[in-house]
Amino acid sequence: MSKHPYPIPHTLYPKGAIMLLILIFAFAICNAQTSNSSTWYSIAKNKIFYSPDNGKTWGELNKGLPDKVFPIRLYSFKNKIYLATFSEGLFVLNKNDTAWKSLNSDLFLRRSSMDDRLYRKISAFTVSDKDDKHLFAATKHSVYESTDGGLKWKPFSTTLSSRPYITALHYSNNSLYLGTSQDGFYKISNNSAKDLSEGLPFEPYSKTKKFFEQISAIKLKSDSLYLGFYFGAGVFSSGKKIFDSFDTVDDIDFRDDKLVISSGGYLYSNQNGKITKDDSYKNISVNSETPDCLLIDNIFIQLKKPGISAKSRNAVSSSKKAIYTSSSYISENLNSIINQINNSELNSVVIDMKDDEGHVLFNSKNPTAIEIKSVKPNFDVSKILKTLKDNNIYAIARLVTFKDKMLFLGYSGKYAIKHIKDGSPWKGLPNEYWVDPHSEFVHNYNVSLAKELQDLGFDEIQFDYIRFPMDGGVSNCNYSFKKDKDTYKSEIITDFIRLAKKSLSVPVSVDIYGFNAWYYTGNLLGQDIEELSAYADVISPMVYPSHFGGLFYSKYPHNIRPYKIVLDGGIRSVALSDPSVSIRPYLQAFEMMSPTWGTEYILHQINGASESKNDGYLFWNAAGEEYKKNTGAGGGYKVLYDALKIKGL
Repeated sequence: MSKHPYPIPHTLYPKGAIMLLILIFAFAICNAQTSNSSTWYSIAKNKIFYSPDNGKTWGELNKGLPDKVFPIRLYSFKNKIYLATFSEGLFVLNKNDTAWKSLNSDLFLRRSSMDDRLYRKISAFTVSDKDDKHLFAATKHSVYESTDGGLKWKPFSTTLSSRPYITALHYSNNSLYLGTSQDGFYKISNNSAKDLSEGLPFEPYSKTKKFFEQISAIKLKSDSLYLGFYFGAGVFSSGKKIFDSFDTVDDIDFRDDKLVISSGGYLYSNQNGKITKDDSYKNISVNSETPDCLLIDNIFIQLKKPGISAKSRNAVSSSKKAIYTSSSYISENLNSIINQINNSELNSVVIDMKDDEGHVLFNSKNPTAIEIKSVKPNFDVSKILKTLKDNNIYAIARLVTFKDKMLFLGYSGKYAIKHIKDGSPWKGLPNEYWVDPHSEFVHNYNVSLAKELQDLGFDEIQFDYIRFPMDGGVSNCNYSFKKDKDTYKSEIITDFIRLAKKSLSVPVSVDIYGFNAWYYTGNLLGQDIEELSAYADVISPMVYPSHFGGLFYSKYPHNIRPYKIVLDGGIRSVALSDPSVSIRPYLQAFEMMSPTWGTEYILHQINGASESKNDGYLFWNAAGEEYKKNTGAGGGYKVLYDALKIKGL
């Protein structure tokens, strides 16, 4: 019987010569029947398991790993298994060993204001086809190279002008092939980058902008490139689709010159254009648990997304369907709002407590708010909250965070983003005033306000404008509170949410730009949906159909486009996020740039959110009123309420 380095989970100890002979005979038969067996590996509930007998029995394989680890991907290269994690770095296991070895470098560490040593997500990994000590690892926006098996690492320059999110790597023939989340596909060699994106699937956004589908797998075979994609784009080779799948392609490999594709928990083999499907892996059980992922004969199979957080979904914030209202409107029309909510499927309300200019709309005792004269209470918060609670209506406090005119002007502009040329406070668009997201003072100020709102009785705190500015000459921004030049914007935004979550006992929700529900991003606005989902209880992508580029989803008829945008935005945001977070999108209740505006427009959005398995929804109208007086009854929430009546809710 072939020797195996791991202890078999169930070992027998027979007594007596006769029993020993029987056992030897049985082993001989077993050996003859399983000579082609291989060791399988799996991720299940954030632990690693192995099976020496093709999935029949499983044992744990976690020695050498941190006590708390969030594995996301297994890679196999020759005689080694590599483990990529969400926040603990990179590990290797020799197939004849029983313990993992860390391959981490301080280069992989998060640049964080928190006093911990979390690592950046290992978003892609590969080994040279000619030298198994030549390694490449990506930490979302950066690539690192090792030529000694991971003992030492150094930055690898991609020579790309921007920092795309890297989702796949492959090294062959002295060239690094690099796949991204939305910026296409590149070949890096001789200190230059060649764009190989022509012919790959993309979504047009405007006349000058398009977004390529996320690349999930790269394989080079006999000078032919094979690329796998997320979200049903299939497999492409030489710019042509050769395999179609509704699911994400997780891996590509070859067995005896036969193309093997992992997608949706199945293995597909393609030989001479004939595709065969193996669904046996759907029924694998690891110690009575359905595994998240499997590694079988060098092929990675994802059955479900591994959890990247220790938290569980917050039931308190689940299934909430809300409208936004301004503080002034709810103070004058509370009974009307309650009646509309009680006569529909709505059960929650979002109320401005710190507005887009930084005005604090309750009687805050915060010293900073008082000093910069931002406190402008305009209604009795406690009275409103009591009435809402008496009617079983869930109350969400909206707190605008890094867009803050009052703090921008306070302290002689100390906490404003600075202009790169003269150090003066930077201003983008005419009415936008941004404070520096890197400032711990700014973080603490907003969390302190959130704690006051929690103590007043709000059920949830919702942080809006939790991002970096995107308009008005952002290339001139200098972040004077930035401590490390290599800090990702997403790390700072996530640090703020980590602080808020640590400081508050009520659910924490985050509003993000709708397009960040489509792809892994982070270094443009700082809103990395996956990273935020590891800490926030709720994420609300603002998927207003009016706010996407004119060509985006133009392949659909105008009346169907709102439904498809909300549906696909919901599906993709769930797929990109940790399973523990609630996705609760902000939907459109305003008429702007919407040629098919009306009750059907509203119903399409509600149906899209429901069918994408999102956890409720929010409706946004900037005025926060039943209708806009300057446009008559055709605008605002009247259309929403009419739609809900049509739906019979």
